Amino acid sequence: MASQEKIQVDVGYGKASNFTTLIWIPSSIDGTRYVCFHAVDDPDGEMCRYVQFRAKGYQKVVPNVGLHEEQGMLVPGLNDEQKNTWLTSLLGDFGKSSDIEFLESVRVWIMFLVNCVVVIVSAMVFLLISCCMLKLVCWIVW
Repeated sequence: MASQEKIQVDVGYGKASNFTTLIWIPSSIDGTRYVCFHAVDDPDGEMCRYVQFRAKGYQKVVPNVGLHEEQGMLVPGLNDEQKNTWLTSLLGDFGKSSDIEFLESVRVWIMFLVNCVVVIVSAMVFLLISCCMLKLVCWIVW
């Protein structure tokens, strides 16, 4: 039997009184262990009992399992590379997004168009000033 060690895990911050959470323990813990639960503000009110642990292969994929997730756990889409994130942030999901997300995407498009207009007008003014300066230099030289 392995040496007895105390492991403390915080679960259920701000949760309702009726919730479910999974606490991951090492597979090396195989056998009966004494487990205690208590409220954060009432350590004297802990409830304890012996629990039989059996190590077996993980079969069910459970997303959103709590505060302490095991590294390497298979959660669908957790580390998937996002495609077209820049375009998605501009366009949004017009059928699925909320009103705020829609308005934010409209704001981004408006700012993009305003920036395009500013760049075009600035280029035209620069070209106009360049032409005038060139004519002035040519007039002075001749």
